[in-house]
Amino acid sequence: FNGQAGHALARIGEPAVEPLLEAAASGSGLRSLRSIDVLGEMGAVASRRSIPALVAAFKQGNPDIKSRAATALSKCGRSAVPDLIQLLRDRTGGGLISKALGDIGPDAKDAIPTLLETIAETAPYGDTTAAHAIGQIGGVSALVKSLDVEAARFSVLQALTGKGPAAQEAMPKLVHILKT
Repeated sequence: FNGQAGHALARIGEPAVEPLLEAAASGSGLRSLRSIDVLGEMGAVASRRSIPALVAAFKQGNPDIKSRAATALSKCGRSAVPDLIQLLRDRTGGGLISKALGDIGPDAKDAIPTLLETIAETAPYGDTTAAHAIGQIGGVSALVKSLDVEAARFSVLQALTGKGPAAQEAMPKLVHILKT
């Protein structure tokens, strides 16, 4: 029944945001998790008010809450990007935050430099989730440009491998890397 109640609240929209924020902040297991999910389901309708609460929930440390909060933040779209970038800079979320930014897609283009920093700081093998996020945000061309960052190269190459024939524009740089 909780799932149906959550869907009903999501459809109600703005008037349901406050009780959902309170339930999410309670930190009490399933109630909190479900409230976070519903806030994410509401996306842009709730984003202005829910983003601070979702960031706070993410910082709590509980792995389930972190995962759900990151997913909910990604559903808030462009308005969550500055907070997601800050979480990435604070090193509080790693792969979950990178994935959330990637799920937002092109609207998260401001995150590409921070994602590159994340990859470089985890060299030599880097953060493959961050590299995949760059590909989701900026496509193959962003990955090709990222090959110039030596410390990010391994992770970026892995992300390009997953692109298959769509990575054709990377061929000149890939051939150059192969020859060196």
